[in-house]
Amino acid sequence: VVFNRSGPYRGVIAGWDEITKVPLDWPSLSRARQPWLSKPHYSVLVDGGGSTYIVDDNTELEKVPKEVRNPYVHRLFKRFNGQVYMPTDDLRSMYPQDDAIAPLLLRRLCNFCGKGGASINCSRCRLVLYCSQECFEEAAPEHVRHCCPVEQPRLQGTPHAAAGYGGGRA
Repeated sequence: VVFNRSGPYRGVIAGWDEITKVPLDWPSLSRARQPWLSKPHYSVLVDGGGSTYIVDDNTELEKVPKEVRNPYVHRLFKRFNGQVYMPTDDLRSMYPQDDAIAPLLLRRLCNFCGKGGASINCSRCRLVLYCSQECFEEAAPEHVRHCCPVEQPRLQGTPHAAAGYGGGRA
């Protein structure tokens, strides 16, 4: 889940292009925007409905991801696991090199307060991290709604066994 730094919206990335693929006659492609044409662009399903196509420079991952309310989310993603949206097989086949989980595991941000250095994880999904037992306990009621054993993350072949729900050390 990302938010746009130059606009007041957030959403989920549903696709991307290495460089922009918009028609050259688009009004928004003024001379001032020419340097952005050679940068990655993302198709984003916007929270609240609608979609947009934005340059990589304007996006940032949400520290504490929340669900995106958009009628098209369920066409492209199986579910939201409390940290990331899990793509459908069709979407995954369009972007076979993508792994939404691995970069999030490396960030080690608390899923409740957003603080770095989180080391307590959910022992069931092994994705969501917390910086303290207090944050874990505060977040548990919301996390339980999304928590489920995940598909094996493609994190350099490291197995992540799904155990029971609860706080464990990462």
